[in-house]
Amino acid sequence: WRSISRRQTGYSQPIPKAGIGGSPRFAVPVLRRISGQLSPKRLSTLHRGVTITGMSVKLTNQVVLVIGASSGIGRETAILFAREGARVMAAARRKDRLRALQQELAAEGAAIEVAVADASSVEDMEGLVRHTRERLGEIDILVYNTGTNVKDRALTRLTPAIWDMMMSVNLNGAYYA
Repeated sequence: WRSISRRQTGYSQPIPKAGIGGSPRFAVPVLRRISGQLSPKRLSTLHRGVTITGMSVKLTNQVVLVIGASSGIGRETAILFAREGARVMAAARRKDRLRALQQELAAEGAAIEVAVADASSVEDMEGLVRHTRERLGEIDILVYNTGTNVKDRALTRLTPAIWDMMMSVNLNGAYYA
């Protein structure tokens, strides 16, 4: 890892270095923890030049499937991978947002593929994986960044239909992918 300062992250605790005197297994959760506290824009400024135990991570030509890429962290993740030279398949339910993402990156010279898929559908997930393999090759990295949350999730208001919908997207979808 490169050293990430508190000034860069806004994170209030020191970030340990991996490698000599540090463990990548420890450092990765730390980066995940701090990345959850950063805005996608701020996180995008930290990704360049990150090393794991002294070895640069090369993403060029790696096939990356990002599920939940139409907004938020999923969208920013797809952008980061594409900018690093990965071959990205961005998937989500909202076709218009996927097309906007594709056009935005094309304007920068970074091409990505997009596919409309519902994470709660076995058929959509199987088709998405098949489509990704046909277009880009074997998948090297899978990012499952989709989920749903509803205000009626409190146990006093939760219905079986809401429970089933939440489990279908949040849990089953990750298994299907």
